[in-house]
Amino acid sequence: RQQEADQLTSLVQSALIRLQNPPDCRHAKKLLCHLNYRGCGLGCLMEHTSYCLITALATRRVLVLSEKPWIYSSLIIKQFFAPVSSTCTDFEGPVKKTYEVSTNETARLVEYISDDWRLIARNTQPYNPPSLPAVLADRIFSLTSEPDAWWLGQFVGYLMRPNETVKQLLSEAEKKIDFSTPVVGVHVRRTDKIFEAEYHSIEEYM
Repeated sequence: RQQEADQLTSLVQSALIRLQNPPDCRHAKKLLCHLNYRGCGLGCLMEHTSYCLITALATRRVLVLSEKPWIYSSLIIKQFFAPVSSTCTDFEGPVKKTYEVSTNETARLVEYISDDWRLIARNTQPYNPPSLPAVLADRIFSLTSEPDAWWLGQFVGYLMRPNETVKQLLSEAEKKIDFSTPVVGVHVRRTDKIFEAEYHSIEEYM
């Protein structure tokens, strides 16, 4: 089973690398997305950027992420991760702005409008989860009882590969933690979440 998981992961990641590094970047069709959806925290941001990458793969477009800062700060989120492409990160020319991208769209550069994450969250694209590629669907269903999570995880994993600086910080932090026994990380969301859900103490979570 682990071998099958590794093989499937390798297939998807290799497809993303090929997609993102076309032989002729100048003439490649591109999808422009922004990591600054209004009202989106980091998790929400990465989920909807994953939808952008899924859309790019389904429509055979290179995903390009803009330099727009996160709406909550001056941070440009993509700078913390490895580039989505090694060879094709620029865009130029006329842009067609849209909320939805079809596979037969002829415009060379399409921009996902990101005024509000709720518009992106409509999930009307036929290739967003729970859709799976037909050539892999049977293998994914055989591998896991949560195919949607596995499929989306492939794109989140590609987008959130740490850059060298972050990788070094993580390596240094890892040295300070005793991993000789299993370690479980618990993320307790506070800040704005306290206005949406009942408060629970750390002791309750533990």
